Amino acid sequence: MAIRWPGVITPGSVIDDPVSTLDFAPTLTGLAGGQVDPAWKLDGIDLADRLKGRIQSLAEKDLFWRTSGSRGPVGIRRGKWKIVVNRGRENPEPQLFDLNSDMGEMTDVSALHPAVTEQLLERIKTWESELVEPLWGNEPPDDKTGSRPEKAKMP
Repeated sequence: MAIRWPGVITPGSVIDDPVSTLDFAPTLTGLAGGQVDPAWKLDGIDLADRLKGRIQSLAEKDLFWRTSGSRGPVGIRRGKWKIVVNRGRENPEPQLFDLNSDMGEMTDVSALHPAVTEQLLERIKTWESELVEPLWGNEPPDDKTGSRPEKAKMP
């Protein structure tokens, strides 16, 4: 993400904390003078203090994602670790990556770090227990091609 904010953000500065588009709503709400109501149960956090240089790093947080509901791929990033489970594909086994040494996610290290793998899988399980199935787009991709099934076309 790139942000330009003359007089507030030092030009050329880099923030390497992992963030998400889910952080936009609480950040922009706060910057506009509003307050996030806890009843909204937003997943994002307000990044303003980090952007303004008031704090040097963000607290570690989990970044989750999934596609096609509970039958499709799912993953989590926590600190230097990222795990991906390609449910609905030929190889649904968890793949663990150390992003500090393998940003390109080429080497699965799950066998070398079984405790980390189990911990992250448990975090995914807990997160998914709070979700509902999507109302659309929940067909998993085809095993071999990765494409979604053809939908009936309207005349």
